[in-house]
Amino acid sequence: MFPELADSRAGRGSMVLTAIGALVGSLLNPSTPLAASFTVPTIGTITSIGQAIGLCADGDTVLVSPGIYLENIEILDKKVVLSALAVPSETILDGGNANTTVIRLERAGASVVRGFTIRNGRSYQGAGGGIYLVDCSPNIEGNIFEHNSAGFGTGQLIGYGGAIAAYSTVVMNSIAPRIASNAFYENRTTLVGGAVYGSKNVDFSITDNIFEGNIVTEGDGGAIGGIVYSSTSVVSNNRFSHNAARDHGGAIYLGTSFTSPSSSVRIDHNLFVENIGQAAGNTGTCGSAIWSGMHVATIEHNTIVGGIAGGSNPDAIAIEGGSSVTVRNCIVSFNSGKALSLVASGTASILNNVFWKNSLELPNEWGAVANFYFDPLFCAAEPNYYGLAMNSPVFTQVQGGAGAFATASCTDATSIVSTTWSRIKASLGNR
Repeated sequence: MFPELADSRAGRGSMVLTAIGALVGSLLNPSTPLAASFTVPTIGTITSIGQAIGLCADGDTVLVSPGIYLENIEILDKKVVLSALAVPSETILDGGNANTTVIRLERAGASVVRGFTIRNGRSYQGAGGGIYLVDCSPNIEGNIFEHNSAGFGTGQLIGYGGAIAAYSTVVMNSIAPRIASNAFYENRTTLVGGAVYGSKNVDFSITDNIFEGNIVTEGDGGAIGGIVYSSTSVVSNNRFSHNAARDHGGAIYLGTSFTSPSSSVRIDHNLFVENIGQAAGNTGTCGSAIWSGMHVATIEHNTIVGGIAGGSNPDAIAIEGGSSVTVRNCIVSFNSGKALSLVASGTASILNNVFWKNSLELPNEWGAVANFYFDPLFCAAEPNYYGLAMNSPVFTQVQGGAGAFATASCTDATSIVSTTWSRIKASLGNR
């Protein structure tokens, strides 16, 4: 389901997208119809990625050889396939902590960015340290984003999307960026979306990614944050661990501003481990894993463990103001605070979830018939990372199963130690 989590930073390139060789191979397959293709570098003619992109017409391809490229790249008013010829750890786009994003995509259609390490982007403009995209629907796949930031310039008060920020400037004209099989490590911003931010009219597809150690220093959405209007976004099959937000949504924040009855989002089959939402000001709900103000939200088949929540109403999942909310077939366990809070919601369906040993859990709070309160029998945290044991009652008692993993990961369960602040601080301090 997820790209393998490497044991060391040196191994991250090969783990992010095991199929990167096949993807690059498809580009080079003579049977695949291609427009013009440019390779960087080409001795005597092409010395930089920017130069190659300048030579491209709409639909052309730029293939980048291994190396470290200190460039700020722009793809404007045309579709370009930008692809590495090696694994991400060997093909690095380095922003050098300059005052701009690493890659800017504007009116670039369904452009592709594939197979790079994108690092050290520092957008003093306030959005998208790694990639800043406007009015286009690119495929961003198989990359590593690390140490990118937005909003930390002198006098800069706002920051959105430490690694990626997406905007649509045309009223009621949605864009649909696809973000798949990437890894996001230690990106940060000030206000919303430590790794990824989407403004109104952005219909994200965010699948099969790793989000680890991303931070929002003042606001919401440690990994993903957005103010969504007429959105039908999907967040599926991702792993979120050790992300942190100063206010709401330690991993995911879906904001309330500009939302309409047509707004909807689906969050499914994700694993959330030890994310932190602090609820600045110590008031209201928190959502150490998820905070949603969407009109229509479906949160299903997620495993949420070890979250740390602050505020006067700490919780792992916080739903505020939605008109139709469904939380089903999730496992919510070992979190500080409550498993779930509903505030001023319309129709809410809370069904077939497993709630276990959350610190403020009330017996049968969500109904003894509709939901379950038993030990799900997790496997050891590594190497199976909160999969379920073969003898888990989830497989026999919960209709449709529960959690992020559909099948057993081990034959015997190993006791999971409840998360503590000291463990969280130690793990973040060692990154």
